[in-house]
Amino acid sequence: MPRSVEELRRESERSRAQLAATVDRLRAQITDTTEDLRHKVSPQAIKSEASEFVSRKTQGWLDTLKQLAMENPMQAIAAGTAVAVPALRLARGFPLPLLMIGAGLALTSKTVRTRTAEAAAPTVETVKEMAADAAERVQFLGEQTGRRPPTWRTRLKPERPEWPTT
Repeated sequence: MPRSVEELRRESERSRAQLAATVDRLRAQITDTTEDLRHKVSPQAIKSEASEFVSRKTQGWLDTLKQLAMENPMQAIAAGTAVAVPALRLARGFPLPLLMIGAGLALTSKTVRTRTAEAAAPTVETVKEMAADAAERVQFLGEQTGRRPPTWRTRLKPERPEWPTT
């Protein structure tokens, strides 16, 4: 049964509409893909990805090194000494003012200060606890001997000499 011209036109219109919808979908997909590629190839994205990679690798290496040091402390001491002695000799070769300038520049960096504070925080807490324990022991010993230990205020007050009155 031959098709009429009208049926062929309707079918071609449907095919065109489907083709147009397919082209629009593909255009949207290509636009999304190009945007993703632009983002992934941008210098900021590459820098970010590279720094994350280096950070992960460095952290993994440090964790492994810490674990090995905990498992073999004598070996860690020997390796540390083998690295520290040449490093100290090298550091002694630098003039002191140059080292002070380098330390000053490092301390102006916010990341260095933050990392230093994070690294020192456990030590500071330990020192505070030890000081509190020592203060308690001194107080206890003072109570045992019948003498009261001086407080900071009494130690900081300057003693006034007694002036003779005439």
